[in-house]
Amino acid sequence: MASNISGTSFIGRELFSPVVRTETRYEFTDNINFVTGNHNFKFGGDIAFVRIPEAIFELNFAGLFNFGGLSAATLNPAFAGAPDFTPVQQYGLGFPSNFIQGFGNPVSKISNKPMAFFAQDSWKARPNLTLNYGVRYDYELTEQIPTLPLRDPLSGISLSAADVLAAQDAMGVQQGFPRDKNNWAPRLAVAWDPWGDGKTSVRAAFGIFYDHPLLAIAFNSDIADAVQQQQGILTPGSPSPTALLNAVQVFQGTVCPPGGPVTPICPAGVVTPGVAAGAQYQFGRQRFNDQTFPGFGPVLPFTLHVQKNFEYAYANQGNFTIERELTKDMTLSGSYIFVGAHHLPHPLDINAPRTDLQIQNFFRLAGRNPVNTTEAVAFSIPTAGAPCPGGVPLQCFTLATPTGAPAFPNAGQTFAIIIPGMITAPLSNLGSRIVNAGVANFFRPSAPNYFLAQALTGGLVTPPVLNGALTGSLRTPGVISPFGSINAQTSDGNSTYNALNVDLKKRFSNHFQFLASYTWSHSIDDSSDLQTLLLPQDNRNFGAERADSLFDQRHRFVFSAVVASPSSWASEGGFHRALSNFTIAPIFEMSSGRPFNILSNQDTNNDQSNQTDRPTVLADGTLCVAGTPGCVGLITGGVFTSGSLARNFGLTHRYMSLDLRLARLVPIGERLRLELIAEGFNLFNRFNEAAASPFIDDVRAFNERAGNGRYFSRPTATFDPRQFQFGLKLNF
Repeated sequence: MASNISGTSFIGRELFSPVVRTETRYEFTDNINFVTGNHNFKFGGDIAFVRIPEAIFELNFAGLFNFGGLSAATLNPAFAGAPDFTPVQQYGLGFPSNFIQGFGNPVSKISNKPMAFFAQDSWKARPNLTLNYGVRYDYELTEQIPTLPLRDPLSGISLSAADVLAAQDAMGVQQGFPRDKNNWAPRLAVAWDPWGDGKTSVRAAFGIFYDHPLLAIAFNSDIADAVQQQQGILTPGSPSPTALLNAVQVFQGTVCPPGGPVTPICPAGVVTPGVAAGAQYQFGRQRFNDQTFPGFGPVLPFTLHVQKNFEYAYANQGNFTIERELTKDMTLSGSYIFVGAHHLPHPLDINAPRTDLQIQNFFRLAGRNPVNTTEAVAFSIPTAGAPCPGGVPLQCFTLATPTGAPAFPNAGQTFAIIIPGMITAPLSNLGSRIVNAGVANFFRPSAPNYFLAQALTGGLVTPPVLNGALTGSLRTPGVISPFGSINAQTSDGNSTYNALNVDLKKRFSNHFQFLASYTWSHSIDDSSDLQTLLLPQDNRNFGAERADSLFDQRHRFVFSAVVASPSSWASEGGFHRALSNFTIAPIFEMSSGRPFNILSNQDTNNDQSNQTDRPTVLADGTLCVAGTPGCVGLITGGVFTSGSLARNFGLTHRYMSLDLRLARLVPIGERLRLELIAEGFNLFNRFNEAAASPFIDDVRAFNERAGNGRYFSRPTATFDPRQFQFGLKLNF
């Protein structure tokens, strides 16, 4: 079991390990070189046979509790207006934000056959002009992974392999990579000596280069499919053993599975709803046996599928360089580099909740918009009432404002119960139906949560029954699907990199050499790598992610040198002899800070993830969280507000360091030489920041901004302080 206490610590087992993988690879390569006249032709190809007969990946099998902070009103509505609990306090209360545990079969088998062919020519068109041109073709015969059947042990719903395939097709995803057949990559380069004197060179090149996507993506899509493996997700709730299964019960040890042991916490006859027969809760370990899935609950599993229209990434790369000899041992060069990458892979939740429908659904009930994101999805519908007036053959209840909540304008109105605990409607307008958020699958595009509806009613509310009752609601029926978040690998990412590099280089002569190098660069992208934690803030506005890359570094200057005492000094006397056989080598580096992404650590847009939400920035530069006093409203344009701060708008401080190596060679007789070495790193002991806290509270507390408006934050890691090391080296 592991606990993630946001901004403080991570306690427990690593959730992505171990990965036990056996791989066999056979590769065949052949190249032909043919020279005729001024042409040098090359042809070749290679093919690899990659087979992974078994790979074991227990994703989240240990179980993870997340603690990201807790609203006082969430713990008790009577505490509304009281300060929120910090993640550490929340941990002490034993009230996690959620619990995630993986179940099922961790073994995957997968194979791949990448192949490539190329042809190129190097043509010496003139004595001072050489052209290189060619083309390369890449193709991968990827394995097409079939779907598997599924049975939910809690609801009893069974899906055949064809049913699971239909659910994937409805969302445009699959397991494994589709085959991309159009990966032709031409290249062209030129080298020119303008005056033919060997002192000036002009070089330019441009080409298209295709990437090979990580086989781990296909591997993840195979196992994290909600069928072979299920990622059980539980939200907060009451610790009472008779409450619907939730994260608080698992953390506090108050889960009573059917057929489980009789204990003081779980006396005879007490069973926790939402736990399937046969599920084994491991008391003391705060988790379930990972081979006994308790069943699909209000939050369906996340998956790691691949989109059916996935394309392989490619980059347009170009460079232009001019180099000039200034003296016989010194050159000056300037170069420009451009890289434009397209179809970059990144995760995207293509099944993200429709928060506009969440808000409208709540408005139908309360007569007002929700005052917080929890209110929109956590309201309850009674399971029983009194006979409806007017001969309507349903049970009714009178709506009341929950304790501690702002008044419901619809309070006092009569509502009819369409399906107990799941669907209701005003008696005066039975066609305006309100659906429990869990049953609605939080209004994700895929489908309602048919598993939850059937499980809570003991099999009475089957998918056809639920579909019929949804008429007049905002929740449309769909293909029966076990999918919650579908964090699919999508290939519509883009990046650009522009760089200017100037080098002044002196070869070793007159007892010294040096290299002075300055680089200006700018890297822009919309996702810096393909990890699932780098989902966009708003899955329906991926364009808002375009910003400076995490690894963008605008300026970098490096100077290195080697200075050696003249060899003749060893045979002289006095001062020269004392300084003979010495070598000194300094390295000085100065570079700009790197960006980082500032996070609000709150799920302000209600997409069920607080790991990607950014704060809002006001006109005066103040950072705030939407819906809090002094900030923008909780709802903008009918949806929950996403932060307006650009991605990666934090910045670490610049880096500066001086390293020095001092060595002296001491001859011992004719055949032995002893080298004495002293090295110092970061000689001025400068504090060089390696990382900073991304959380808004730390950014605001640090209260420092760069000249370009970016935000500094509390340092959380540093590069090494001043260090010395000494050595002896005997040469013989």
